[in-house]
Amino acid sequence: MKINWAERLVVNNPVRVLIQRGIIRWLKSAITLPPGARVLEVGCGRGAGACLLLEHFQPALLHALDLDPKMIRQAGAYLRPEQKARVSLLVGDACRLPYGDGVLDAVFGFGVLHHLPD
Repeated sequence: MKINWAERLVVNNPVRVLIQRGIIRWLKSAITLPPGARVLEVGCGRGAGACLLLEHFQPALLHALDLDPKMIRQAGAYLRPEQKARVSLLVGDACRLPYGDGVLDAVFGFGVLHHLPD
């Protein structure tokens, strides 16, 4: 499901980044990713979560997926050039991920699960 204009305002709010930072700190204390990790962020929105994942987990490659092409365009504009070199921006459906078993080391989602039917 693509988000409507009101929800787009909520998820693109600077307060949301503060919440994501808190979640990232907790995740960082709970899990360790291997060097050269390949990770996926489902529902990447404008790219703020992708920036935090790159900063804190240092994956070799981050796949940032969103159903809404507008959000992927915004993420492309939000990421710095050196970050874009490690990010693959993808328009896609979280219910039909294009990955086989064992391809990814971790999957992250910030406030996206309530949008998924199953």
